[in-house]
Amino acid sequence: MRLFNEWHSAFPESTDNSILMQKKLNKSEISVIGAGGLGSWLLLSLVSSGIGKINVFDPDTVEISNLNRQVLYNTADIGRKKIDILVKKLASVNKTVIIEVFPFNIETKEQIIEYCKTSDVVVNCGDYPNVAELSDIISEGCMQLKIPHIVGGGYGGNLGIPGLTVIPNKTKSWSELRNYYKNHVDSHSGMELIKGSELVGGSMAAISGLVANFLALEIIKIILGLPLGFTNQLRELNLMTLEWRTEQFL
Repeated sequence: MRLFNEWHSAFPESTDNSILMQKKLNKSEISVIGAGGLGSWLLLSLVSSGIGKINVFDPDTVEISNLNRQVLYNTADIGRKKIDILVKKLASVNKTVIIEVFPFNIETKEQIIEYCKTSDVVVNCGDYPNVAELSDIISEGCMQLKIPHIVGGGYGGNLGIPGLTVIPNKTKSWSELRNYYKNHVDSHSGMELIKGSELVGGSMAAISGLVANFLALEIIKIILGLPLGFTNQLRELNLMTLEWRTEQFL
């Protein structure tokens, strides 16, 4: 509650008191697409923050190669469905949270419309068929539903991109970002994501956890009506220097 009191003092015009802030989180519903490197860390943070309901979409089983960055799984989980594991582990952190799981990939906007229509925020942590195409699908569905969403994020090597926050009818959309960057991308940048390619590279828990927790904080700020950090721009963090490269678009 102390943190919420500090936020209320800093932004009294846009926030409730600390008790109402926590109640807003408790009543919120978040849909997370993907429960891997980003998704597993994001789920842990959201559950710890008191989010009321979380929908998780992921068809995958745990592989040994996942264990260096996916916080919810261990060696005993290899070969098991991720969604079967995460429900129990997240409940051990916060038994009041409702976790609804869906053992499939999101492949159409109609799935978003059907399964995410009651969500307060939808966030892309998946990469099938790739980050950009999945972000297209999620954003198209969310724009139709007028649901806030965060898409286009990823990490690899020394780069981390939390993604674009879209508040329908208030901020720039993912499709506008894609169109803007179509011919304005540095081929050595993680912003190649905008063109539809993967941000590929090695990773570890410290990297996936860092990027995922930027996402978690952004989601909390969306719910609470606080100033946002990833609207109308794509921000790329150099993980070696901790310098941000910010590309705004008009």
